[in-house]
Amino acid sequence: MNPHLFFWTPLFGVSAHIFEEFVFPGAFASWYRRCRPDDPTISVRRLVVANSILVFFSVCAGLLGPTRYGMQVWLIVMGSLFANSIFHISATLRMREYSPGSATSLIIYVPLTIFGLWWLVNNKMATVGAAVALLATGACIMLYIDLRYYVVRLFKSKK
Repeated sequence: MNPHLFFWTPLFGVSAHIFEEFVFPGAFASWYRRCRPDDPTISVRRLVVANSILVFFSVCAGLLGPTRYGMQVWLIVMGSLFANSIFHISATLRMREYSPGSATSLIIYVPLTIFGLWWLVNNKMATVGAAVALLATGACIMLYIDLRYYVVRLFKSKK
């Protein structure tokens, strides 16, 4: 695989995922409101900002390319995307309703994360420990979003 092309793969995945969530089949925001009806943080602004940040860091991974920093950004972004795929897939199973974003999560995010981890370690761009730590860092970003939801929910239930 072309190393320069490899570092653009998160942008491809994020673009496909955003397309699935908001264009075809779309309706992610309304689905999310059904999934988490008591989440006061969901808004068009939040969705635009969150996805813009993902696109920005995906572009950074591509621009930095096969460098130490490119590898680090790639792994952090993919850790976040992998955690997002767990959210989509588990929510789909829990609600027994398709979550816009599940297909790209399952078809792109999960395999790309696994392949990328193998590829970076195999090409000696990262050690297993460093790669796992960076993926975990990215996953923590997504977990923060979930944690914030559950904390807000907890405090609302105590009122």
